[in-house]
Amino acid sequence: MKVDRTKRLKEALGEVMTGLKPRRTRVQQRLYEAWRAVIGEEQAGHTRIKMLKRGQLHIEVDSAPLLHHLTARNKAELVKGVQEKVEGVYVSEIRLKLAKE
Repeated sequence: MKVDRTKRLKEALGEVMTGLKPRRTRVQQRLYEAWRAVIGEEQAGHTRIKMLKRGQLHIEVDSAPLLHHLTARNKAELVKGVQEKVEGVYVSEIRLKLAKE
């Protein structure tokens, strides 16, 4: 009987964990869509959202010239643009980094 309880607990936890995972994916998708709308489709194709941690949106850029271009833009405007398009998600800063190959 102990095996049945363990198995049921494992199944229940698996269902809970599976239920949590899509929320993160949806948030990431919403962030990417907002980011794409703010910087444009072509440029967004060369970036990747790594994580959102404590309000900091970490983004990798695949080319140095694009990184320079995005860094030269007003980051406050980028943050405001993303924040306006993603309700319920707090973005206070955007951190850009050159992607490792």
